Amino acid sequence: MNEVIDELKRERRALRDRLAKIDTAIEEYERWARSEAAPVGGASPPSADVAGELARTEQTPITVFEDEVRAILAGASAPLKRTEVYEALTRAGVVVGGVNALNTVASRLSRMQGIINLKGFGYWPEDRPYEPAGHPGATTSAAGLFEPPAPGAADAPAPAPDDDERGEA
Repeated sequence: MNEVIDELKRERRALRDRLAKIDTAIEEYERWARSEAAPVGGASPPSADVAGELARTEQTPITVFEDEVRAILAGASAPLKRTEVYEALTRAGVVVGGVNALNTVASRLSRMQGIINLKGFGYWPEDRPYEPAGHPGATTSAAGLFEPPAPGAADAPAPAPDDDERGEA
């Protein structure tokens, strides 16, 4: 079943790439047509509203953005910087949007569940270990999130419950 899903995701990425190329070709043609119309004198350039509509592209939904980020990081052998994530998203046909696309990517990545920024390395799946950054992978309790465990703490046996905790008096 996973192979089918993976194939569908690859096909979706290929279609997005193709659509991005088509959109680029259309935008280039419209830009050329506007520039050619003025010297001929037969037509006036489009109004600012129309020009703005032509230049504006539909932003990819956040769920698709997150799915693509997870797929990109799942295939990565090391954490990726935000520029690398952005470039991979662009190749996949994801339209990030925002005034500054790199800031938008960083902002969205920081809010994603299961994605962390390993300082000095880049973005990485939280549940995947990355030894060069000292990242152990998923933690099962809050104890490992803020402070490293005490030496030998993992090997120590759990304390025996008191009589009160067992329900005996």
